[in-house]
Amino acid sequence: MNATRNSVAAFLLTLILGCAGASRPRPIVWDALPLPKDDDWQGSKTAPATVQGTDLVLRGEYVRTRATYDAPVTVEFDILFENAVSDGCLYVMFVPENSPKDEHPATVTEFVMGYGKPGQLLVARHVDSVRDYTKLWEQSVELVPNHQYHVLLNVRPGALGGQVDGKTFDLSNVSLPYKRFYIQLRGWHPPTQWRVRNFVVR
Repeated sequence: MNATRNSVAAFLLTLILGCAGASRPRPIVWDALPLPKDDDWQGSKTAPATVQGTDLVLRGEYVRTRATYDAPVTVEFDILFENAVSDGCLYVMFVPENSPKDEHPATVTEFVMGYGKPGQLLVARHVDSVRDYTKLWEQSVELVPNHQYHVLLNVRPGALGGQVDGKTFDLSNVSLPYKRFYIQLRGWHPPTQWRVRNFVVR
């Protein structure tokens, strides 16, 4: 269990997209993070992410890119969830470099896809607090189990932007307050599983 938890087993996923002249996607190595020492979840048991074929399956615990990035980058992936409960969400976190691996991120900007009543897309920011956050943008949306959604997030100097299934949302008033960052994922909450496919950073 410790070997699985501490390394997602260096899952390497490379996918080449685009046409001539487009920037090339970068290889992704994911590391499974240990269960945060400040975690107080008392519900269904979480589990480390697993690799099933080319799917990265999130089951309540974090994975983080081994590499760090800085703007401009584009993050693109497909996602679906299964075993839905009353509500749940996918977190795509831009975590500052040197953030500890064994704690919930206390300073982070995150994109959240949530299902439930209501479902929503959300961008939030935590500053030195795991629980307290500021909503920077939100939009109601209906997300359904076993449907594959395509997500594109643009991280630009001074602004964010993105799309879900080709529908663009304007985040031009949102920016990252730090330069270098990891990309950290979490699918919540168990027993819901989130299947991440075709994840690229370019």
